[in-house]
Amino acid sequence: MADSTGSFASRSTQVGGSAIWRCAERVRLGAVKVAADLLEAAPDDLVIARGGFHVAGVPGSGVALAEVAAAAAEAGIELAAEEHYSPGAQTFPYGVHV
Repeated sequence: MADSTGSFASRSTQVGGSAIWRCAERVRLGAVKVAADLLEAAPDDLVIARGGFHVAGVPGSGVALAEVAAAAAEAGIELAAEEHYSPGAQTFPYGVHV
């Protein structure tokens, strides 16, 4: 994490994990849009499984994640995300001096 202040106690999982989850969700949404174009299907009709995407109920209609990434790159679509996450009020589930 380029803009972090370091890893101290157990907050790195809460903060870093939340940022990673948000980034993964944004990348997933972008990949689903590209896969939907490749499969000529609605994004909501796609299932992510076994290293790729397929139309729900039609497992043989799939496209591999590598193909989706290649198609995105060819179209100039970057499947990457950056997130700055700042948690709200925090609790301390163990004994600490605050």
